[in-house]
Parts: sequence; C-alpha cells; structure tokens
Amino acid sequence: MNKIEKERKFVLKALPDMGPPLKRIVIRQFYKDGWRYRVEQVEHPELTEPMYEKLRKVKLGDGYNQELDIESIGFSEFYETRKSIPHNEVREIRKTRYVWVYRGKKFEVDLFTIIPLIILEVEDVDLFEEIDFPPEIERVLLVEVTGNKNFDNYNLST
Repeated sequence: MNKIEKERKFVLKALPDMGPPLKRIVIRQFYKDGWRYRVEQVEHPELTEPMYEKLRKVKLGDGYNQELDIESIGFSEFYETRKSIPHNEVREIRKTRYVWVYRGKKFEVDLFTIIPLIILEVEDVDLFEEIDFPPEIERVLLVEVTGNKNFDNYNLST
C-alpha cells in the first residue's frame, strides 16, 4: 500500500486551547536502514490496541511526501528491531498528537517529549493554499516550517 501525503507544518508556542481533541495519540517512532518503525496508541476511554507499522517515506517536494511499502507489523518485530540498534546510533522521537477538525480540515498538533517543540501539521492542503486557522491556533502560531528539513521527523529524532 502506498499513499501521497500533502501537509503544511508550523511551529506553535503552546498547545492551542481548542477543547477536547477528536483523538489523542501517543507515538513512538525510530529509523533503521531507510525504514520508519512506528507505534501509535490512541488514548480512548475504551482500551484500544497499539498499532505497529513500518514504511519508507520519499519526499516529493515541499509539503508532499509519498509513503511506500506501508506494512503492519507486530509488537515483537517492532521491539526486536529497536533493540538491534546500538544505543549510540538510535534515532527516535516520542510525541503526543492531538487531532482536531475545523471547517473540514484536519489539524494535528504534535507535542514532542524529548525536545521542547510543538508542531502543527495541517493535512490535505497545497503549499500556497490559504489556511483558515481556528482562532485558538492563530493565537499560538509562530512560523511556517513547511519544507524546512530541520523540522522533518527524522532530523528531529535523537
């Protein structure tokens, strides 16, 4: 399965006060041999199973990526692969994602746990499309970083 992803990224100075999110997802991901390994745990009143996957991601241009060879994997493959990476070579991120929908657009806010950073991703928007931000996001919006490689997840991993 392959998928094209269109998004724009922004740095926020704080979490927006938008009320309860549609979803709250705890994410841990690491990189090995060109693959991204990821586990997502949706926080929900009813216990849900974590989702484990691996994929390759190719940058097509600013704000456009293609996710290739997306594969669901199990707990064992995820953790055995992670353990196989020498400690000093690990590239990993951990974050909590808050998801809201506003006027038909998905707003995903990632609060990173290892580094002091909050990133907003607005999904399914073109690079020059005007975005109608919720007022709560406008109040905490700092700068757009779409296309800035310093803010790619791989480069943010430590």
